[in-house]
Amino acid sequence: MSQRTITQLIDDLDGSVIPGGMGRTVLFELDATTYELDLTDAHLDDLRAVLAPYVRAGRRTSKSLATKQRKKRAA
Repeated sequence: MSQRTITQLIDDLDGSVIPGGMGRTVLFELDATTYELDLTDAHLDDLRAVLAPYVRAGRRTSKSLATKQRKKRAA
């Protein structure tokens, strides 16, 4: 007997199945908490548009704050 496992990406905003190659998992961080979302390309474009003014005004850091805080707590 053979088995086949199929993994489907589901859009976290509307619950729709994301067709192959039409979406992705995106990470973002806010208030030292990292979030992960599975989004269609359209929803990813919407997220980028909403965040664009904040990204332009922000400063890049070399490491994520959540990673720094996790290391600090582990020490």
